[in-house]
Amino acid sequence: MDEILHGLKALFEGVFNDSVVSVERLPRSASYRQYYRIRGRRNQVIGTYNPNESENIAFIYMSEYFRSHGLNVPLIYGKNIKKYIYLQEDLGNQTLKNHIRLHPHTKLELLRKVLDYLVKFQTIDLSGFDWSKCYPAPAFDRTAYMFDLNYFKFMVLRLLKVHYNDLALEEQFQHLLDRLLETEHKYFVYRDFQSRNIMLFKNDLYFIDYQGGRRGSLFYDLVSLLYDTKLELTHEERMGLAKHYFNRTKHLHNLSFASFWDYVLLFALVRKMQALAAYCFRGIVENKVIFLSGLQKAFGQVMDIVKNNLFQQEFTLLVDYISEAYRNLPYRRQKVEVSIEINSFSYLHGGYPPDEYDNGGGFVFDCRMLPNPGRLEQFAHRTGLDSEVASWLEVQPEFEEFIVSAFRMIYQAVITYQAKGYTHLQVNFGCTGGQHRSVYCAKKIAWLLGQFFDTEIVVYHRQKQSWPGENA
Repeated sequence: MDEILHGLKALFEGVFNDSVVSVERLPRSASYRQYYRIRGRRNQVIGTYNPNESENIAFIYMSEYFRSHGLNVPLIYGKNIKKYIYLQEDLGNQTLKNHIRLHPHTKLELLRKVLDYLVKFQTIDLSGFDWSKCYPAPAFDRTAYMFDLNYFKFMVLRLLKVHYNDLALEEQFQHLLDRLLETEHKYFVYRDFQSRNIMLFKNDLYFIDYQGGRRGSLFYDLVSLLYDTKLELTHEERMGLAKHYFNRTKHLHNLSFASFWDYVLLFALVRKMQALAAYCFRGIVENKVIFLSGLQKAFGQVMDIVKNNLFQQEFTLLVDYISEAYRNLPYRRQKVEVSIEINSFSYLHGGYPPDEYDNGGGFVFDCRMLPNPGRLEQFAHRTGLDSEVASWLEVQPEFEEFIVSAFRMIYQAVITYQAKGYTHLQVNFGCTGGQHRSVYCAKKIAWLLGQFFDTEIVVYHRQKQSWPGENA
């Protein structure tokens, strides 16, 4: 880690002739890349470390190409390919996903604007574009699509113990690929065109994380956006946006809207199968519980997609296998009659609260094993409810393992309590002062449990009256 920071600081100072004042490590999302916000006396940038050299080359090349063609992508200030680092423009923290969550009335207007930008990405002059720079493949051809389908087979069907016939499944895959390849594959495909990769910056939309881009069909990026689980679009909203895009791209295809929509569904299925595989890998294999929440949402979308007559007629066996995988999910949202009380508390001031319900039991988790943000001056007057504290905790390697372990035990307890007829479960998180670690763990667990259980979940922060700025 020290070597990475040393390299980024040296690159920053060499590019800007400016001294580094602070470096803030930013939380990771779904990738293995690590981002840092580097502040100097006169400049502020995002420093990136990614040990995949080919992916770095792809991102830097595409950024420079798109920027030269007037697209809103981050400026690349400097790079050191051999050290796997580069500096890019800081576009702030406001993703489209977060903006829409806070301002839902702006959703459809913004998404129509996003689709207009998508058309620009797909129709820029690519005559000078070097497709060999793309990683891991220059095009979505049969081999690339088949890689994603096999990824689904091994990460979803096998992990979820679906009994499938290999030869019959292969026939379904080949038929699905034949249908996809009926469309023209000559456009730039962003690959991960989702709300988390679109930023609101300088009163406009900016785009990031296109390093997996390659040549392919118009439909792929369209369905990535329309079936983005974070947007929670209704069928009517999705259809309206599809029609908006259809009208913007009529000159690129000779299809009726009915035929156009059939291709939307076909590409949506393949895109979501790939997403299911990624969620299974990150959630089940890598033990990252937050991806299990995304897994059930993605499965919900897939089940809606395959209800269409197109799939019932042409892909009956594949639909059966997907349905079986859905039934075998280890974690699924369900309604329970167990109310969940979650407390944060201080070991120094009062200790853990008593459980006054008849069944007793529950959990007390000791958060003192986690790194303590309260020891840092900038967090002394903040709490675990503040985003700065949350961001600091989430980049600590011990934090995720702690939360995952706690969640798995609590999840199983809720299921057991439901079976036994118990109606209340108490969960407690304690730390030294009851201000930082325990507070954020209580908040995080409450959110996770809310993704899987339809029941009453209440959170109490027992030391709140003693927090800085709080009234007793």
